Amino acid sequence: MSVTVGTDLDRALDAGVERLLSLQKSGGWWVGELESNVTMTAQQIFWTTFLGLADDDTVRRCANELLARQNADGTWSIYWGGAPDLAATVEAYAALRMAGLGPDDPRLAGARRYVEEQGGIGAARVFTRIWLALFDLWPWEEVQAIPPEFVLLRP
Repeated sequence: MSVTVGTDLDRALDAGVERLLSLQKSGGWWVGELESNVTMTAQQIFWTTFLGLADDDTVRRCANELLARQNADGTWSIYWGGAPDLAATVEAYAALRMAGLGPDDPRLAGARRYVEEQGGIGAARVFTRIWLALFDLWPWEEVQAIPPEFVLLRP
């Protein structure tokens, strides 16, 4: 004889699985709206600018999206309604500067203040500093080097 315990967690997981399976297409995939965070939008500006492929219309639309997702205090979050995030704020700020906003633009004042309060660019994640180093906005010497031997490490 076996006994199945139906906890709230079990019921929630079962309901979630059932809902996902009900949304699955006959070919085995799901279709839905894909949302991203502001770092991806900022990185679109970085990447296309770095490659020399940026066009004014796309950069303008990306800048508008960044400004639309800005928190009331001038910072940016990784997810809607989330706490301010240093890397997201640094990347959005830098992308907006690349898009043509000036250093004295009032829409950037809160972000600049937050970044300074959090320890500056050096306190941001390594990927943020790599993006900035590509544009000579951060010294490569202050980006952590990853020894190539690490690829040989097993999990």
